[in-house]
Amino acid sequence: MRLRLLGAGRTSYYADDLSGPMPWGVCGSRALAFEQQAPAMSDGQGAAVYGADVDAVVLAEAGYVADEGLWWARSMRQVFDPARFFVPIEVRDPFGNPPTQVSYDADVLFAMSVTDALGNVASAEYDYRVLAPRPGHRRQRLTRRGGVRRARNGGRDLHRGSAGIGARRQRGGSDHHDGLRPVRVAGSR
Repeated sequence: MRLRLLGAGRTSYYADDLSGPMPWGVCGSRALAFEQQAPAMSDGQGAAVYGADVDAVVLAEAGYVADEGLWWARSMRQVFDPARFFVPIEVRDPFGNPPTQVSYDADVLFAMSVTDALGNVASAEYDYRVLAPRPGHRRQRLTRRGGVRRARNGGRDLHRGSAGIGARRQRGGSDHHDGLRPVRVAGSR
């Protein structure tokens, strides 16, 4: 029997003062992940696939890191706020683009808005009584496969009149008492 490596990865962790990463294999007392890396290719694979067209400089500009004879793909990195129990306030990509900013409510229970590198803002308002988004803000429920099962906008069913609830009742499915109606999505059961 011959064994073959199918996957690998490594994680570096923040130092306890959040000044930067600790050495590989060392974890601080808070265990806050600094960065994850996965091998993308070996030096030999890169030479076989790209030949002389791609060298170490080009791979480094593309965000890869060379270590132990492999080129590693880096993950995004979260920046934590120690004044608010280490919630993530920024997400930085390995390419040096402007970070994604996350802002929270005064109690740091919910992310109120997220601003990406292009300035796009996604925001939400929450009802603290039920710990859920307020009506008027779009919310979606997903199937196990990731498709939209039902969606609602401000108390109005977005899939009114669509097939699904009758077929579900005939198969012995349960009624939904929250005012949302299930809909069939391509590829879902």
